[in-house]
Amino acid sequence: MIWLRVAQGVLCAVEICGLYYLLQVFFDKRSDKAWSNILWFLSGVLLWGLTVYHRETVAMYSRFYMFLCITLFVLVSISFYRVKFIKALLISSLYFVILYFLDLLFSYTGQYFFISIDFINCVQNELCWKRILTMSIGRAILYIGLIGIIKKKKLIGQTFDKYQLMFWGFVSVVYIGLYFCERIYYVPYRLKGSTDFYFILFPSLLILFFI
Repeated sequence: MIWLRVAQGVLCAVEICGLYYLLQVFFDKRSDKAWSNILWFLSGVLLWGLTVYHRETVAMYSRFYMFLCITLFVLVSISFYRVKFIKALLISSLYFVILYFLDLLFSYTGQYFFISIDFINCVQNELCWKRILTMSIGRAILYIGLIGIIKKKKLIGQTFDKYQLMFWGFVSVVYIGLYFCERIYYVPYRLKGSTDFYFILFPSLLILFFI
């Protein structure tokens, strides 16, 4: 249906624009010349197009596509903003591992609210209202977090610079969570309830981390 394609396109744009806006707020651009701004805008359009294409032709979730997004965003960051490579890598990794973990978490949660249907596989493999719902919740939560970060821009900037090693630890924990929790897409694991423990453990670890 057309409205599903439009909705997915808008949500993918929200996903891409979130990180672009974060970079815009915290870092200065290398150049304000017209050609630089045009290339910067086109890079966003390209990344949006790749994301939409991947979601429509491959799947909703892919850890390997996440790695590609992180790599491309690092290249965009160091090309257009005055930011060091290691910091650009950390910011991109934080953004995408959190976003993808939210997609997994709400796919898992949806399965328990809609027991009569294979909610998880619908989200992963079909362009349907279930996928749109899952994406919408995840991106809404992410944007609430971004608003909070931007409101505390100075404090967050100082904290980020001072505790980068701690944030790398957080990225590692979330990535491990992704690795284990993505098994919900494999029916044998899901039917045995093998993933239930991971979806209790890793969100708890993330909450404890923030505390």
